[in-house]
Amino acid sequence: MDRLDSVFLQRNKLLTNVLWGIIGIFTIFLVSTGNYESIWILGVGALLAASLTVLNRIRKCIRLTPYLFGGLMILLLIFGIYDVQNPVLDVYFILSAFLLIYPNYKPILLFNIVNLVGLNAKVWLGGGDVSAMISSNIMLIFYGIMTIVAARLNERLFVGAEQRSQEAMQAKSIADSLLQELKHSIQVLNEFYRNLKHHVDHSGQLTKEITIGFSEVAKGIESQAASITDISDTIQESHRDVQMMTDSSEAMKRLSDQTVEATVTGNEQVQKLNDQISQVNDIFQDIIVEVKELNEQIMKIDEMSNTIGEIANQTNLLALNAAIEAARAGEHGQGFAVVSTEVRKLAEHSRLSTESISNIIKEIDVGMKALTEKVAIGNAAVSESMISSSESEQVFHRIAMDAREVSAQASEVEEKSKSFRASSNSIVTEVASISSVTEQSTAAVQQIMASMDDQRAMVEEIIKSFNELEMLIGKLTEFTEFTE
Repeated sequence: MDRLDSVFLQRNKLLTNVLWGIIGIFTIFLVSTGNYESIWILGVGALLAASLTVLNRIRKCIRLTPYLFGGLMILLLIFGIYDVQNPVLDVYFILSAFLLIYPNYKPILLFNIVNLVGLNAKVWLGGGDVSAMISSNIMLIFYGIMTIVAARLNERLFVGAEQRSQEAMQAKSIADSLLQELKHSIQVLNEFYRNLKHHVDHSGQLTKEITIGFSEVAKGIESQAASITDISDTIQESHRDVQMMTDSSEAMKRLSDQTVEATVTGNEQVQKLNDQISQVNDIFQDIIVEVKELNEQIMKIDEMSNTIGEIANQTNLLALNAAIEAARAGEHGQGFAVVSTEVRKLAEHSRLSTESISNIIKEIDVGMKALTEKVAIGNAAVSESMISSSESEQVFHRIAMDAREVSAQASEVEEKSKSFRASSNSIVTEVASISSVTEQSTAAVQQIMASMDDQRAMVEEIIKSFNELEMLIGKLTEFTEFTE
């Protein structure tokens, strides 16, 4: 709701209260006089007052209320209160005065126009005195112009007053805002002053402490310069050690590479040895088979020799029997005796030969058994050699892998050593630079100490200025308290 609606609502409430008052007075008048012919006017007025009361409560038709009131009053004037022959203009003047309470000329303008038209229409239709109505019209027009002018002036005064009120409110709001901002600024300035003064006091104390600290720093820098010189010498020695370590890592890399090559060669030789041992194992297997076959042949020869020996023994017995029979035969058996003698000699010789062969076979059998045992031992040795060779091959393979890993690690160590050597070179350079910077820092600290003395004097001047600022803030605070 804007300001004009609020004013209209207040005027509506005032008009409603006045209307209820008039209704009460009119009711008393009717009761006291006993004139109940005009009671319908009381009912219409009460209905209007009740309607206005409801509209005021619900805040509806706020700007239409004067038009409703004016229209109803016109109807009452035309159809009830006015007498055609002798119109009572005082009632019109009183009713039109009610509309002057609104800061708007349009309701009273419409009220005057409709009232004038309705009154003249009633007069012409009712046959009233024309001369009297002319004078009444002149008075209505004159009073209507006066009320319209008054309403217009009232509207302008209201608009001007509202504008001045708004301007005054804005000016007051701006002034209050400025005053609040000023108070806030003074508070902030006061807080800033206290904090800054605290910081300045603290800075003064720190300046003294820093001056003392820089004196100690200067001594420390001088001691540090001597320490840096010692560090530089130590780093030079470390740099030489790093160079030697780099050379050693390169030599270790070469030895690792040679180890890898030797391991690869050894692995190849072990593989060849393993192949040769396999061939020897195959040969031993063939020898074992042939020795078994030779034993079987010797057994067969031994059996044949035994058979020949038995035949020789039988032949010798037969020759002996033949000699006995030849001796019995006498001269006729001499030739047969000679033959039997020769046969016996041959049988004896065969027996001796078979015994000799048996002895030789026994010796061969003993030798073959010894050979078989040695071949078995050799075969076992070859088998163990194959196992050892296989294990050696695996060992050489692991050695080769480890050697390659060592070579890779040696390469990495070589790279790290080179990087470390480069870092060592940088450190040597940086230490030399630090030594130079330390000397410059010593000179700079001395200059800073001189500047700190000047700064301490400046801080003392700032503290004096802050005392003046404190007085100014106190005056501003008193001013804001006075304006309140």
